[in-house]
Amino acid sequence: MSLRFADIRFASGKSVKLKLILLRLGNMQILRKLYIQVSASILDEHTRERELSPLLNARDLSAKRMVLTLDRFGLGKSDGVTVANAIDWMLGK
Repeated sequence: MSLRFADIRFASGKSVKLKLILLRLGNMQILRKLYIQVSASILDEHTRERELSPLLNARDLSAKRMVLTLDRFGLGKSDGVTVANAIDWMLGK
């Protein structure tokens, strides 16, 4: 099995934008769903809340939920949402 392509969809509300990435196989079967937020830094509590809130309120809890950031602190998992360093995540660390 090899990955053929990924659909990227954007959902937005009042002031919230959320990315949904659908990883599909060649036969169009959905392999994995990932809700993702990207922010340079979420060390500021207001920014952290802004980025985590749409993920915590996502209706589809079967999808993986993640925030990618350049931060090196405050990483890990919180209420089912993974917070990861973007560079480490892209390098598979």
